[in-house]
Amino acid sequence: MQKPVVTTGRKNASRYRLYAEDFAQRYGLEFHERKGSLVDTVSTQPAFLAGGGSLRLYAPGGTRPLSFHPSSAHLRVHDQLNGSVDPLIRLMPDINGARVLDCTFGMGSDSLLMAWNHAEVTALESSFPLYILMHESLRNADRLASPFNEAAKRIELLHINAEVFLASCKDNDFDYVYIDPMFHTPVLSSAAIDPLRTFADHAEPNDTFIAEAKRVAARKIILKDHFSSKRFDQFGFKHLHRKHASFHYGYIKCGEGQDA
Repeated sequence: MQKPVVTTGRKNASRYRLYAEDFAQRYGLEFHERKGSLVDTVSTQPAFLAGGGSLRLYAPGGTRPLSFHPSSAHLRVHDQLNGSVDPLIRLMPDINGARVLDCTFGMGSDSLLMAWNHAEVTALESSFPLYILMHESLRNADRLASPFNEAAKRIELLHINAEVFLASCKDNDFDYVYIDPMFHTPVLSSAAIDPLRTFADHAEPNDTFIAEAKRVAARKIILKDHFSSKRFDQFGFKHLHRKHASFHYGYIKCGEGQDA
């Protein structure tokens, strides 16, 4: 896929031009002055639309943009504040201050939730367009509504392939390694994030990846996947079944965590 270009909304284009040009320069992208319709701009290439207080990413020929909004994390925090224990957080009983490696940042909901629970999160995103979208959103963390304006500051987002990063880590560098690969079976009820599939890295976890994750994780590797996924059994994860949930979690205890 081509590098995205950057443009502005047609309304108030001059107002957002300086930000759009600065944004394009910081990420090594081309700025295209908005002249025609947005359809013309994105007909053959992905594009960032800057303006109106938000950043939107369009796929080539796309009409439904991808933008950052921590709606899923908001709901999960709300449930926690009302006494529920999130199933992901339940797998990390010592999350306060824990070192977490999120190998598949995506739209960031899981990292934000873990950071809100006071984990120190290193997050990886190999897709350059997604990395830009989310890095810029975290860069403007002060604009995020509470409770995520402070949590976002506990996330370090890197543009790198997860397997390459794992190979560079020392043994037990992180307490938890978290993996959320693209589901083989799409969750139909998640139509609002379908554009994510266009930009996401569809690389499959393999034996080498899991072996490196085991070496790097001091306590657990955690996998999030579709409830029918074969990856749980394929890689030896303890599969935690959840009634009426479209996705499940699994884990492998590592190092210190084997005694927990």
